[in-house]
Amino acid sequence: MMKTNKLFLLILGLSISIFILSGCGKTKKSPTEIDFKTDLDTAKKIATDKNQPMVIVFLNSKCPWSKMLIDSTFSDKIVIEMSEKMVFVKLDVIKDSTLAHRFGIVYYPTVVVTKPDGSEIDRLVEYYPPTDFYNEIQLYLIGKETLEDYLTRLEDEPERVEYHLIVAEKYRNRASWDKALEYYNNVIKLGHKNQQDEVEKAMFEIANIFTEKGDYKSGIRAFNDFIKRFPHSERVEDARRIIPYCMVQNGDFYKALNYFKKYLDDYPQGKYVDWVKQHIDELNKVMKKG
Repeated sequence: MMKTNKLFLLILGLSISIFILSGCGKTKKSPTEIDFKTDLDTAKKIATDKNQPMVIVFLNSKCPWSKMLIDSTFSDKIVIEMSEKMVFVKLDVIKDSTLAHRFGIVYYPTVVVTKPDGSEIDRLVEYYPPTDFYNEIQLYLIGKETLEDYLTRLEDEPERVEYHLIVAEKYRNRASWDKALEYYNNVIKLGHKNQQDEVEKAMFEIANIFTEKGDYKSGIRAFNDFIKRFPHSERVEDARRIIPYCMVQNGDFYKALNYFKKYLDDYPQGKYVDWVKQHIDELNKVMKKG
């Protein structure tokens, strides 16, 4: 009887071991890389079928920050694991310019987070390190830090300057220029003496938006107003190189050339020296042909 019990226990033990091992063999392995979809319609169908949010990544193959997002952020384990519960889509704005225009993509890279039905939750613009990328998207998925969230906050605190600034930036990132201008102007109206950093940023972005819209005369005027009010701002150098760019777009070639040269005189080691020199060369070629 004892031998029979021992034999039974041995067989039972082996059976349990085989069951456990076979179960382990079926355990789903974590992905080692993100399975990016490259067709939005296909991705949307998968997202709908699985009831999963989408992460639509708009990249510019010529942009170093786009490359960094792919090589650094999307190769990190914490982000790769997100792809188990979200559908990732990768689109090149040069090849998919129609889609980029439809989504109002202006800056690169831009990551649009959507619901399973494709409706936008919010977006991330420019490069985000892995942990920041992960944290921000988790907040979006629970309705925090989104455009809708901040508009709701403004209903309770309509004079909160930093909220107006954030809303303006979110509209700017969607290429909703008029709405962005509205909220940037609110920052200027509401900003107190201790909020000049916010006012400075708002004035600079207003000038940038005019340039993006192709209203170059208003852009020049806005940049000059900015320089006059914040002559010691770090953004002045940027404004000084965009003003002649706007002049070129308006056909004021000689005036633009003088402004470009003045930039080189004032910023011989400036951040945009190579960019300015390139535009001077291009401008000289155009003027010779003319």
